[in-house]
Amino acid sequence: MNASGMEVELRGMLAALQPSGSVERMAVAAVLALLDEPDPFSSSSFEPGHITASAFVVHPTERSVALVLHSKLKRWLQPGGHVEASDTSIVSAAIREVAEEVGVGPADDPWLLDVDVHVFPERHDVPRHLHHDVRVAFTADSSTLRIGEGADDVRWWPFDDAIALEESVARPVRKLRSTLRH
Repeated sequence: MNASGMEVELRGMLAALQPSGSVERMAVAAVLALLDEPDPFSSSSFEPGHITASAFVVHPTERSVALVLHSKLKRWLQPGGHVEASDTSIVSAAIREVAEEVGVGPADDPWLLDVDVHVFPERHDVPRHLHHDVRVAFTADSSTLRIGEGADDVRWWPFDDAIALEESVARPVRKLRSTLRH
């Protein structure tokens, strides 16, 4: 799928999402507006930012999610990152990032869970900019995690513990906690 196909697919996914509140409604609107800009997935587009992909990966049998200690930010976050030219969809970008960072894949069909816009701080020659993060969720095909690219650590966080983290992580985990039964 080319970039314009990915844009069409993402617009459809966003239209079907039921945002959980005003913060997420504003994030969805921001992503939709960014899709009208040239090259919204380019990691070198800093104004107004770019679209990224991440995933909330659910343990196969326990009520927990895989989080990474982000190498650059030194915070516990869901695996994810930049969309690459080889990605065929926003979902495939998230799956690739998860494989790179924690070493698992999906055991079920990923679904759009959440959208968030957050500041990525200035680092070296990259200015402070916005990540318009499209977050999918899926159940992991394995309970064995490995520390991969972009992560200093990785572990399964019980839903209740993950909800105590920053709101950008807590909101999607609350959604998972209220919808998943395993």
